[in-house]
Amino acid sequence: MTTNRQKLQNLLHELFQFDYADLDFGIYRIMKAKQADVENFIEEDLLNAVDESLSKFQTAEREDVERKIAKLRRDLKGGFDEKGDLIDDLKNIKVGQDYLELDRQLKNLNLADETEAHIFDDLYRFFSRYYDNGDFLSQRRYSSQDHKFAVPYNGEEVLLHWANRDQYYVKTGERFTHYRFTAGHYTIWFKLAHADVPKDNVKSNHRYFILRGGEDGCRYEENDHILTLVFEYRPLSDDEEKYYLEIYNAQQSKSDRRKTLDRSVLVIALEHEIIDRLDAPELKAHLARVPEGKNHSVLRKHLNKYTARNTMDYFVHKDLAGFLHRELDYFIKTEVLYLDDWIEHETEIMFLHAMTRAKVVRAVARHIIQFLAQIENFQKRLFEKKKFVVQTDYCLTLDQVPGELYAEILANRAQLDEWQQLYRLDEWDETLFWQGQIDRAFMDAHPYLMIDTAFYDDDFKARLLATFDDLDASIDGLLIHGENFQALNLMQEKYRERVKCIYIDPPYNTGNDDFVYKDSYQHSSWLTMMADRLSLAKRVLHESGVFFANISDEEQARLKILLDKLFGSDAFLADVIWHARKSVSSDAIFSLSHHHTFAYCADQLGFETVKDTFCLPADKDGFENHDNDPRGLWKADPFDAPNIRPNLTYQIENPATGEKFWPPEGRCWRTTPEKYKHLLADNRIIFGKTGTAKPQLKRFWSEAKERGRTPTTIWADIDTTTRGTQQVQNLFDYKAFNNPKPVNLLIKILKLGNSQDIALDYFAGSGTTAHAVMNLNREDGGERKYILVEMGDYFDTVLKPRLQKVAFSANWKDGGPQDSEGMSQFFKYQRIESYEDSLNNIRIQEPQGEQRRLLYEEFDDYMLGYMLDFETRASKSLLTQEAFEKPFDYKLKIQRGYASPQPEIVDLVETFHYLIGMQVESIRHYEHQERDYTLTQGTVHSNGGIQRVLTLWRKTEGLDYAQEEKWASEQLPTNKVDIIYVNNGTLCRIPGAEPLDFIFRDLMAAGGQ
Repeated sequence: MTTNRQKLQNLLHELFQFDYADLDFGIYRIMKAKQADVENFIEEDLLNAVDESLSKFQTAEREDVERKIAKLRRDLKGGFDEKGDLIDDLKNIKVGQDYLELDRQLKNLNLADETEAHIFDDLYRFFSRYYDNGDFLSQRRYSSQDHKFAVPYNGEEVLLHWANRDQYYVKTGERFTHYRFTAGHYTIWFKLAHADVPKDNVKSNHRYFILRGGEDGCRYEENDHILTLVFEYRPLSDDEEKYYLEIYNAQQSKSDRRKTLDRSVLVIALEHEIIDRLDAPELKAHLARVPEGKNHSVLRKHLNKYTARNTMDYFVHKDLAGFLHRELDYFIKTEVLYLDDWIEHETEIMFLHAMTRAKVVRAVARHIIQFLAQIENFQKRLFEKKKFVVQTDYCLTLDQVPGELYAEILANRAQLDEWQQLYRLDEWDETLFWQGQIDRAFMDAHPYLMIDTAFYDDDFKARLLATFDDLDASIDGLLIHGENFQALNLMQEKYRERVKCIYIDPPYNTGNDDFVYKDSYQHSSWLTMMADRLSLAKRVLHESGVFFANISDEEQARLKILLDKLFGSDAFLADVIWHARKSVSSDAIFSLSHHHTFAYCADQLGFETVKDTFCLPADKDGFENHDNDPRGLWKADPFDAPNIRPNLTYQIENPATGEKFWPPEGRCWRTTPEKYKHLLADNRIIFGKTGTAKPQLKRFWSEAKERGRTPTTIWADIDTTTRGTQQVQNLFDYKAFNNPKPVNLLIKILKLGNSQDIALDYFAGSGTTAHAVMNLNREDGGERKYILVEMGDYFDTVLKPRLQKVAFSANWKDGGPQDSEGMSQFFKYQRIESYEDSLNNIRIQEPQGEQRRLLYEEFDDYMLGYMLDFETRASKSLLTQEAFEKPFDYKLKIQRGYASPQPEIVDLVETFHYLIGMQVESIRHYEHQERDYTLTQGTVHSNGGIQRVLTLWRKTEGLDYAQEEKWASEQLPTNKVDIIYVNNGTLCRIPGAEPLDFIFRDLMAAGGQ
């Protein structure tokens, strides 16, 4: 029988993730390294803490009762017989009754075993209540008798609450556990020895559990009756897929045979493979047995459970200690000290027992919470830290490449092969000037072919970038391959309040594979994922910028409340209904044909000046110029508007008559008092034709014809997703992406968003937003820029090549260009470290010898609060000193796709640009003292102003600082900047130079919410 103590220990093993498989990546590896210490905590320290706390509080209570008894004995004096018992005549006197009650209390204080059992049960109930498959969720209840939940509430008029709101949504990840079941007197273990998992939140439906080959995959210990089956979780080779299909089809009738593999097919194949590999007839019989009322074997039942899609939402709590401490106080008050029972039924003795129990539960639970919080806070630290840039490259059209570099381009086989693939050169006809070879004449004739610096060495890239004097201004777009929370977190300083339009097309959360979620937390997981990313995105949006979010019916109601909370309901512009689909689903109750697009803008009056610049011009009906205004025809519009902000309600005085006006009830004025005064001085405010009516705003024909008609909320004139699919298929000659948005939808949104500067899309998908920006610039000669964030594999297969193709030509069919009338284009693309990369680069350095004894035995809080921070301090993902001593050689193990992590050089220079918010003007390379120097110049915003910055990077080992000082004064523009940052610069003698090491570390750690 499992005791309460054992139940708690088993739960703690799960909390500390000891049921996870013995894998060597991510959090598995970290917990594996610390397993012995954590095991000791669970098996020894925790039990000792319960015993010590219980003894401490019971001793205090016993001493208190004994003191009271001694006092009463003194008060009663001769009231005791020779045995020490109270004389009968005194038993009914109040002081005698008190004595007897205390005597009973003293005897009942010996119920230690019973109290201890309650304590372990309380601890188990508390931690199991708030823990769910790897995460701590808010599940506060009023009491054990009432299963209603209590929601934290601070007096809001309307509260949007969800279970995971105080956590970070990290990813939908795999939770790999060992699995055990029994069949008769046999024990069967499923163990995982290897797993290939992609980084970030890339979904993959084509990885399977398969049995490891050889004797290691199927081990039977006859004496102990234990069967161990060892699995791997990875993609299958073509031969393996064929092998398992053959096993499956051999068991099926001809009509039931399959040509493609899925998990259900593989389970049946695994079942037969395992049975065939066993040489134990009785065990085989137990595994192959089909229980009464079932239609499949015992083995298949458990294979189904083990290999079922085991992805789960993975969260990191933002304040686990605070959360659990608050919930613990609530739990003790409502579950351990349930006052209604004590008031009505229980005695003082039992209440004292309950108080002891509550005190011990609180003390021990806090002990456990501190340990749990250390692990959670460590993961939070890794998730929140700004991530490294691990690759920076550029794609640009030939018209921006110096002619002296053409020979190197022609000699680069990888570049020429990409041109063949991207532009289908072999399929060109004479109109595209293809003569069967790529030479200088071909390049001159096709200036909009794009080169990719990833195909060239660092020297070529340096010489190319040196030709730009204002690099960031010259770049048309930025593509970031990485998880969008991490990308937005990294972008904060550089793009704060600079983005004029944000458009996102997030997963719709239909319950299918577009968003995989924890069981029973579909909406909560989705809201958590959205909320943190929206919060970061809001910080880069300009005050007059417009935010658009596309969504379907499944989440539109919840998203609207979330957006109202983040942007303010006053910023809501419209819920645009887009006719997204014309075909009808006959198998649906209602065939869905629309999507929602929510629009928000904090400066709604500013939005009015740019809205719908692409609709038909307004006609001249109603436009006059009876006051001969030199600006031409005008029409009087009402100056009042819907009541969007309280500070727009004020008194207006007619300067001619002195009459005072307030906006009509329920409405406000269009502008602030300051802007009203400006409009009045500009002769844009009139008081009717007679000069005595309420204020009105002049709208000039010259402006109206540009602005056009007010946009409506029904968009039936926009292409459907079918057209979006066709547009991508024209570029690639196959269905490269599911349900991309049509380009003209984004064009309309970008025009509404006044995106004359930067447009951001952090669910970039196939890249429609950038395609629309390029088409708009092609149309009107604009200089709009784009930032796209995407983490899917299609970043390389669809998104990036799409932009390379669109730059070359606007017209494509069957994957080939129809002309070469392209446009000049220059975009940067980067890859950033993932959270999984951060985990995989953590190194545990166990303290040894005397240091370990001092830390673990003399420093009481080390194990509970400092262990992980101290023992991981030399991990590269946490930035070691090596980064500043050898900045061009600093490497992290980076995972790309399913491949195992490989060392890659980190781009510390670009990472630092992001951290300080630097707008880069130039990147130059020098050589001094037989080492490379990288010098970048640009500007940063500081204290409301702009400062010029220079950063200098070099290897410092063996550096002569005196020589460097002289060289810098002669060669570098150090006297033309306000700040000079130098790596490992404590010994640097360049005048005004500051070490960047400390700033880098501080800013790297200052991420998150």
